Amino acid sequence: KTAAGTFEPAIVVLGLAVVGALVTSKRSGQTSGNGELVTSKLDVLLEAMKDVQENIKLIVAGKGWKDDFSVYQNIIDKHQLGNRVQLDIQFISDDKKELYFKASDVMVLPYEKIFQSGVLLTAMSYGMVSISSDIPAFRDVVDDNVDGFLFEKNDSQELAKKINDVASDE
Repeated sequence: KTAAGTFEPAIVVLGLAVVGALVTSKRSGQTSGNGELVTSKLDVLLEAMKDVQENIKLIVAGKGWKDDFSVYQNIIDKHQLGNRVQLDIQFISDDKKELYFKASDVMVLPYEKIFQSGVLLTAMSYGMVSISSDIPAFRDVVDDNVDGFLFEKNDSQELAKKINDVASDE
């Protein structure tokens, strides 16, 4: 939790997840997120989604932080992702957050810079696979290709490939 009592941003892909986190689920083939949404790198995930398998759906959930969400809505519209991206742009309660984590198998964390991530550790505690930016804070926790996957930060094409690889292994 942050000092304000909200959770670190997380996006879950049921079959996959981002900005704070991204996760996927073999159960429903969707992607989702929760907590307070920090949208600074949501653009990387949305750009990746255009190259992700069509059966993967993304749920973007959480309360917007500093950014105007219309920037991200424009990316969704530009790539015609509306039928694959479900939005739940509001504060996500602890109970709903838990449902997102339980329904998901993969957490995607496309951060550009972070010092530590409660979302990553929470995802791991739920047994999720993580796909995280290759930055020091995540390299300290994730052994690439062993207990999670790392991708070059801000590289939406590499992120899409990692998501597709994980989804194929589900």
